Amino acid sequence: FEWLDLVAGPPMDLAPRGTSPVISAPLGLLLVDLHGGVGFPVEAASDVGRGLRWQCRVLGEKAKPVRSKPGKYHFEDFETNLVPRILWDVIENLHNEHLPYEEIADITDLSPDVVCQYLEAKEDYRRRMDEKRREMGEDSCAELKWHQTLALLVG
Repeated sequence: FEWLDLVAGPPMDLAPRGTSPVISAPLGLLLVDLHGGVGFPVEAASDVGRGLRWQCRVLGEKAKPVRSKPGKYHFEDFETNLVPRILWDVIENLHNEHLPYEEIADITDLSPDVVCQYLEAKEDYRRRMDEKRREMGEDSCAELKWHQTLALLVG
């Protein structure tokens, strides 16, 4: 952090003689950017009505701590422009029935190459999600996002 001298000293109110001046305004503003992270316990993150929040305060200050909004679950959705979304389940169900790509293509009015590319992309997505779950601890951890800035007044 680098503090810039915007004023020579703290702003003071005029106080009656014999009493010490009172600081009337904060000296600075500390902004804390919250983005997201992985590895939060699912039980804490899914606590109905509360969720997982960050709390920040400046040590030595008497002001109340500042709290963030609850974190939101982040799910990486499967995305592709190869096939309309309405056909995803149809293609997967036909594939699970072990139909050849040519028959699936004929039923869905797509080319066999597009069906093949779609199924490969979907399998890549599943593989990435399985790998991510293993890294996070087998469904016991969640990825949360905040995208919020907390403002703390420094006195």
